[in-house]
Amino acid sequence: MKNLLTSLFLITPALIFGQISINNSTFPDAGTVLKYFSRQNAGGISVGTAGENKVWNYNNLSGGQPIVEKYLTPSNGVFKDSFPDANILITNSAQADGEQYGRILNSRIEIVGFAGENPILGGDIAIKYSKRPQLRRSPMFYETTSYSESSFNLAFSSAVIPDTLLSLFPIKPDSLRITFSSVKSDTIDAWGKLNLLNQSFDVLREKSVLQTTNKLEIKVPFLGWLDVSTLIGNNIPGGGNLPGFGRDTSIIFNYYTNTKKDVLVSITTNNRGQIEQVDYADINNTINTFDYNLNQNNLVYPNPVNDLLIFKNDQLLAGNYTATLLNAEGKVVRTFQISKYDTEVLTFDVQTLPNGAYTLVLTAEKGVQNIRAPFIVQH
Repeated sequence: MKNLLTSLFLITPALIFGQISINNSTFPDAGTVLKYFSRQNAGGISVGTAGENKVWNYNNLSGGQPIVEKYLTPSNGVFKDSFPDANILITNSAQADGEQYGRILNSRIEIVGFAGENPILGGDIAIKYSKRPQLRRSPMFYETTSYSESSFNLAFSSAVIPDTLLSLFPIKPDSLRITFSSVKSDTIDAWGKLNLLNQSFDVLREKSVLQTTNKLEIKVPFLGWLDVSTLIGNNIPGGGNLPGFGRDTSIIFNYYTNTKKDVLVSITTNNRGQIEQVDYADINNTINTFDYNLNQNNLVYPNPVNDLLIFKNDQLLAGNYTATLLNAEGKVVRTFQISKYDTEVLTFDVQTLPNGAYTLVLTAEKGVQNIRAPFIVQH
């Protein structure tokens, strides 16, 4: 009995101290650069079960779209004057013309708003959240929880709405309003070891249940705002590529360690439990941030595209390039040679590609430049 008690005494502290805690020292701040790969429909991946002292083996993760996320002071932003209380600017190479403004507090990072191209009517737009979503929180311990909401809307006068859209309504509206809102409930539901790219980390796993509601309303005389989401469906002004209207639920599993600012692995599942997207940190530092600087000057249009993709980057040097098209899983679907002259745009025929997300990779003949441009094919 004495030996058994002694063994339990020795084992128990090991289990207790296996549980890490994560505080705000892991928050990204000005100067932070996070690099990760993003994949859709990653095969052979499982989120596993909740609980204590778990092991997640994600060493088989490979490929995907390389993404660079930079955290800067707001003074670097084009739309800084629209977000005076923001203290951080976030840029992302997958959305080269977009800016996200946040606020870092002791216990959380919240998103104040975002700015860039108006996805519906074109031109620039800056959107403030009326309810700010939470990006990070602190401290995090096993079985702790949190809750956050987000909400913003886009309103348009009927004067700028195409007649083809207005004809869908039995009464001509004065204006239209698209509202995006979400509720997110977070729980640290597991802890243990995570293996990624042949490295091992002590981690906490956060399970986030995200419920989104997107609706379209019209304002008519004497009746006020009416929800017409089921009537109009996805026929939004200008044919913008926005999420469908209605309600949806997804579950996101994020794996955090107390030694890095990165989210090591992020797995998004749909309301049927199917994995839709996997992001994983570039812990081996293989993504070239020089590529990202060029990416910010990329102009890829139309996007989505159904026949001919046009690419332009004024900083791209004249010369011979190898063009490679990667699918969402990072697999090569097409490779060919192309030449670029000083003032020429590059064009790519994508008519035969199936619908989906792709990345165009241009590699210079002499290895001087290497750039990536994401785009979507939608026939």
